[in-house]
Amino acid sequence: MKSVFRQMGIVCYIILSLTTLQCEADIDVIEKNIIDNIKGADPIENDIPLNWPWRGINIVVGPDVELNVSEQTIRDLRASGVNSIRLTIEARKYSIENDLPIEIGVNKLFNYFEQIIKWCDNEGIIIIIGSTDFPLDPLKNFDRRSLEFWESEVELEAALSYINQLVLKFDKYENVIAYDFFSEPVVVFGDGTSRLPEEWNSFFHRILKTIRNHSNKYVIYTPGVWGLPKGYRDFNEPINDAKVIYGFHFYNPHAYTHQGLPKRSKFYSYPRQIDNIYWDKNRISHEMNVVTKWAQQNNKLVYVGEFSVVRWAEGKEHYLEDVLKVFEENQMGYSYWNLNGWDGWKMDYEEETPGSRKLVKAPYKTKSRVILENFWKLNSQ
Repeated sequence: MKSVFRQMGIVCYIILSLTTLQCEADIDVIEKNIIDNIKGADPIENDIPLNWPWRGINIVVGPDVELNVSEQTIRDLRASGVNSIRLTIEARKYSIENDLPIEIGVNKLFNYFEQIIKWCDNEGIIIIIGSTDFPLDPLKNFDRRSLEFWESEVELEAALSYINQLVLKFDKYENVIAYDFFSEPVVVFGDGTSRLPEEWNSFFHRILKTIRNHSNKYVIYTPGVWGLPKGYRDFNEPINDAKVIYGFHFYNPHAYTHQGLPKRSKFYSYPRQIDNIYWDKNRISHEMNVVTKWAQQNNKLVYVGEFSVVRWAEGKEHYLEDVLKVFEENQMGYSYWNLNGWDGWKMDYEEETPGSRKLVKAPYKTKSRVILENFWKLNSQ
């Protein structure tokens, strides 16, 4: 029996090695194309941020952070090639789940948040600070996606006050180099429809002013509802601030990346026809064209704050690799969603048995992690 397991292990190792070699060969081609493009391109009018392009991952500083994120975690990420972490704080959720007054919850998370920043600084990893955890008050029975939030000047002012608190607390750290607040602006109605909040653009300028009162670091802006790339279709003039970086999130097509989640009962593989569209690398590139064309025309940097695919999706490795190739071909920064939080997005988790949708931490390096690491290691080349 031991010999059978040993033979199976050898076969798995060979398959994984071949996958890695093919991925590395493709990345070599991508890297050469990127260098050629840079040589022939006009210089970006922005100063180039430290560690650009950012190739990294999201960490949620919330209910499970102390169990899943340690100094060794950060060292391991750096060894894997990560040069940036988008650090998102969820003080409201943390306070609710631990039955804490919000002031105590914020203070506890700020302390751990600060510790992670220091660990990252030791490893040369830069930090993008983010939060969508609004309103902060756990007693409110609505969230940032409600019309009640967006139409309340009291709530908007409270959100600005919290952002001001975050900047005052953490801007002193040199490896904190960017802020990314309200990265998926949206109002969701009772019938499930959604739209961009009418207040979004004016409110972003208030966020920018709040940050600029204390900091000249980079700020991420997205013009589109839910942070979708299509938000750039009607976006014309860049914001009058040289240190604004333009962002979006990529989960297209949601029917594939979110399959098996509420209201997503159909299951798909990749590449294949989904909702009458054939999805492959060409289609993924097509979906991002509206952003890349805008960025080229305006000579701006682009950052993908989130991208992922649910762990039980068939063909997820192929999808991730295609998405990453398109990011690299267009010189975008990016952060995988995510290291901790819900198991369905974690790169180290797999189904316990095929089709079960019960996820467990794999006792081996998953193919998804191998693919991500191959791209993260471009940071050292």
